[in-house]
Amino acid sequence: MQRRQTLMTVLGNLLVAGVALGESRGGSHLPSAQAPYDPRVGYADPNGNLIQGAAAASLVVSELLLRSYSRDNEDEADKEGQSLSSAAGYSPDGARRLWDLMNSRAPQLKEYGYWQTHPFSDVRQRAAEARKGTWTVQARKSADDYRKRTQAALVAYMRQTHGKPDPAVTDFVKQAVLSSWPQGKESDALRLEKLHKRRDDELARPVLSRDYGAVLKMYRKELAEVKTVEPKSDLISALDGEISDLEAKRKDLYPRAVKILDGGVYETSFLESFLSNFPEATQVPGVALALGDAYARLGNRTEAVTQYLKAWQSGPQSAEGKRAAAGLRILAPNLQELAALQQMAEQTQDPELKHLADERLSTIARSYDDIKNGAEYLRRYPEGPYVVPVIERLNVLADNLYGEVVLYRSVGDTIKAMERINKILTDAPLSPAAAKLRDQAVLEAKAG
Repeated sequence: MQRRQTLMTVLGNLLVAGVALGESRGGSHLPSAQAPYDPRVGYADPNGNLIQGAAAASLVVSELLLRSYSRDNEDEADKEGQSLSSAAGYSPDGARRLWDLMNSRAPQLKEYGYWQTHPFSDVRQRAAEARKGTWTVQARKSADDYRKRTQAALVAYMRQTHGKPDPAVTDFVKQAVLSSWPQGKESDALRLEKLHKRRDDELARPVLSRDYGAVLKMYRKELAEVKTVEPKSDLISALDGEISDLEAKRKDLYPRAVKILDGGVYETSFLESFLSNFPEATQVPGVALALGDAYARLGNRTEAVTQYLKAWQSGPQSAEGKRAAAGLRILAPNLQELAALQQMAEQTQDPELKHLADERLSTIARSYDDIKNGAEYLRRYPEGPYVVPVIERLNVLADNLYGEVVLYRSVGDTIKAMERINKILTDAPLSPAAAKLRDQAVLEAKAG
């Protein structure tokens, strides 16, 4: 297809160049009265009719030829899919049943959209019906051997010398090794490597800032996966031993952490690690309240609400819990952060606060002004009750930023344009505005 596209582009350019050359040598023009009407600009300049017509003709011919080629490829893909399904032990008649379903549910407007570049669904249904007896359905067999070979190939690739390895590529290949066959010597080694790096990084931090809770959570997740895929693995006992050692370190830290807490001089990171390390400690309401106050001072209201809720829920009758609850009631009427309001709306201790937060959230979700606000809500609550209005508003804000990108580009302010582009791609990567930016990047790359 790329070769055909290149050929058509060259031929189209030659056609336009030839017409332009003829025009420059005094070729005849269509009379002004016969100039084609363009709804965008009115009647075109007659001197440009032939050149414009040649360019348009080349595009139309290219589209028609490439479109038929695309349909041939789609038909070939259908045939290969039926062949592969038979070889894998599945009935090739599934393709026919799929298109029966598609025909009953999808609109069949053949002159528009998808059907211009793909075979019509009724044609695909008849072709699938005609081909279904071509193959014999093979007996199904385990994919284990294939998965093991895949893992071996990935391990071999990982051990080859490719100059300085890209960390992102290395991490991706390691994850693929685990996914292809998540048991055995290679997978066990990668699990231990990942766990030991996380553990050693944490042990390198100052003692009172070490987050044993996060490390233990990671260890227990890996242990549960190993028990699921290989219940008799030797790695299970090794992980149990390392978890016991980390638990002992965590418990030894507790008296020192309480002493620092009682002293009243500590950093935010200490409070965070304390809550992670000792989630059942009696000091949790006070620590969560202090951490909520710290986040509030930093302007991070979403995290502040998280900690105030924790203080309240872990000690509803404590002085700290009551203070946190009072603070939440004061915050709610003027809160702008969607994720923070959703947290309040989900708590069940105070029905009045729940109702107030939900009412405010239903309004703010359709009118918020900060694109990061919507992105944070979607990150925390991808299936939340206000996802639809949040996404709709996010797309509007992204479109507004796109308009600013166009404006700043037009006046040559590249820095401000890039700031808006980064916001769109970071906080609204699935928006129509982001799609337009990506399309422009592709076109600019081709032009370059």
